[in-house]
Amino acid sequence: MNVARYLTSCTLKVSAFGTIMNKLSAVKKLYHLSGYELDTSHPLLDLLVKACKRDMSVDAKPKAPLEPGHLILINTMIDRSNLDHRIFQAALMIQFFSCIRKSNLLPPSIRGFSPHRHLTRADISILPDGLHLSLPWTKTIQNSDEIMTICIAQVTGSIIDPVSTYKQFISDFPMPPKMPAFSINCGSKVLVLTQQNYINTLKHFLERLGLPSQAYSSHSIRRGGTTVLY
Repeated sequence: MNVARYLTSCTLKVSAFGTIMNKLSAVKKLYHLSGYELDTSHPLLDLLVKACKRDMSVDAKPKAPLEPGHLILINTMIDRSNLDHRIFQAALMIQFFSCIRKSNLLPPSIRGFSPHRHLTRADISILPDGLHLSLPWTKTIQNSDEIMTICIAQVTGSIIDPVSTYKQFISDFPMPPKMPAFSINCGSKVLVLTQQNYINTLKHFLERLGLPSQAYSSHSIRRGGTTVLY
């Protein structure tokens, strides 16, 4: 009954049925860790979950995945004399091959940058045959009690090799270790790629390819990269 009350209260604060199921799963896990078992098939909970699914579900349209072919075509359109293009290209390659969220990749704004939440130059290390990313904060690791590490392998000889792209980027645009990973010195100013600028540039290239930009988002990159790795 207490779990049912808790889930009912959650429906007042969240709008997605998936979030309700995540919360139920978390409660079940806490019960288990405490030495108890929660029967989520109990008729009371079963009826409540079905009611939530009926009332909260919407016809969600997941964003289309960005595929390697898209990545290749976008790379052919990069103007190397355009700073916005170069910084976008570096971020795009890192996100696609690491599958990280935009909340780790880039700050929401220049003032919103946090070296504990967003990638810095120091968080990306060069390996002999790849890159090493260190993420002290993620959506699932929020208390800095551990660090998520991700390695990106080199794709030798490919136009979409993330390692050579990033190496060239930091060689052309060196920055201090604690600066945002995707930032560039422009004389007396610093150009920092933000989440919204990143999405806008992605949609700009997709429109140039004749694709419906509204069908894509930054999650398309994460989704496409994960599919390729799988």
